[in-house]
Amino acid sequence: MDKEAVVQVEYAEQDGKHLNDTQRGGGVHLIDENGQVRRIPIPSADPNDPLNFNKWRKLGIIVCCCWFSVFSLVLVGGFGPIVPVILELYAPKGYAVQEIINLTTYPSLVMACGAFVILPLSMVFGRRPVFLLCTLLLLGTTIGAGVSKSFETHMAMRILQGFATGATESVLPLIITDISFLDERGLWFGVYWGTQNLINAVFTISVSYLVADSSWRWFYYTFAILCGFGMLLAIFLLPETRYDRSLTSYNGQVLHTDEFGVATILSSVEATSRFGTHTPHTTSSNRALLKMSQSLTSPAVLWAILASSISLGCGIAISLTYASVLQQSFHWSPASTGLVNVGIFPASLLAMFYAATVYRRQDQHLSCEEEGRGAYP
Repeated sequence: MDKEAVVQVEYAEQDGKHLNDTQRGGGVHLIDENGQVRRIPIPSADPNDPLNFNKWRKLGIIVCCCWFSVFSLVLVGGFGPIVPVILELYAPKGYAVQEIINLTTYPSLVMACGAFVILPLSMVFGRRPVFLLCTLLLLGTTIGAGVSKSFETHMAMRILQGFATGATESVLPLIITDISFLDERGLWFGVYWGTQNLINAVFTISVSYLVADSSWRWFYYTFAILCGFGMLLAIFLLPETRYDRSLTSYNGQVLHTDEFGVATILSSVEATSRFGTHTPHTTSSNRALLKMSQSLTSPAVLWAILASSISLGCGIAISLTYASVLQQSFHWSPASTGLVNVGIFPASLLAMFYAATVYRRQDQHLSCEEEGRGAYP
C-alpha cells in the first residue's frame, strides 16, 4: 500500500495551487512552479470551512475583531489623560497615589494573564462563544465602572476589563488566522494592528476633552455604548471559525495545518510517524497549553515576548506620566494633554501601508528567490 494511504487525507483538486514532489518536508513554499501564489492552507469542499467564506463575510469578521480590539484597548490603555482627574477624586479620600495609579497598571497586567486563559478556552469551546463571553464581560464591567460608588468597586471592574481585553492578543488573532490564507495574513494583520493604533489614538485624544466637558463617568458610558454596538455586530456577523483540517496530500507531500493555523509540509513517512494512521483532531485545552509552553523554548518567541513586554511597559509608563508632566511643567490644559498622541496617526498609516503592500510583495519576492523561480509577476 502507498505510504500516504495510511494517513487520512483530503485530496486537493486544483493542481496548480499545491505542492510538487520535489519539495522536502519542513517549511511551506509560497510560490508554485508557475510563479503563482499558493492558497495555503488548502480549503476543503465544506461550505462551513472559514476559508470558503466570501469576501463580505470575511470583512464582517474583520470589522468585529477590530471593533472589539480598538475599544477594549482604549478602555485599558486610554486612561492616562484622565489620571489627574482620578487623582483629584480619590486622593482626598485617603488613597495613596500608587493605589490610584494601579487603576491603569493592573488592567494591563491582567490583560496578559487573560490571554493565556482565553486562548485554551477558544480551543475547547470554539472562537465564537468565547469571544461573545469576552464582549459581554467587557460591556458589563464598563457599565459597572461607570456607576461605581467606591474605589474598590472601580478597581474590580477595571481588572475584569483587563481580563476581557486579553481576547485582543489571543482569540482575535486566531480568528483572523482561521479565515485567511498564508499570503493574505500580512494584509489582514496590518489592518488589524494599524486600525487599533489609529483609532485608539483618536479616542485617546478625544477622552481628555470628553472628561473635561462632562465627568470621568462619561469615559465609561461612551465606551459602554460602543461596546454594546460591538456585541450586536459580533452576534450577527461573527460565525464560528474553528475548523479541524485534515491532512492534505498532493504528489507524495502532506500539508498539516495545526489548531493555531501554522502550516507545515511533511513527507508521507514523517506524517505517518508523527500522527499514525489517523488525522489529528483535538480540542484538548491541555494540548493547547502544552504547545504554548513548548513555544517558549524558541529564542525567536522569547525575543518577541520580551520585545512586546518592554514596549508595553514603556507605553504604560508614558501614559501614566505625560498628562501630569504636560500640565505641571508645560502648563497644558487638561483637555489638551491627549494631543500628545497625534504622532500615532502617520505611524499607523505607514504601518498599514507597509504590511498591506511592501511587506507582502517582499515576502513573495523572497519566496521566489529561495525557490529559484524568478521574480513574482
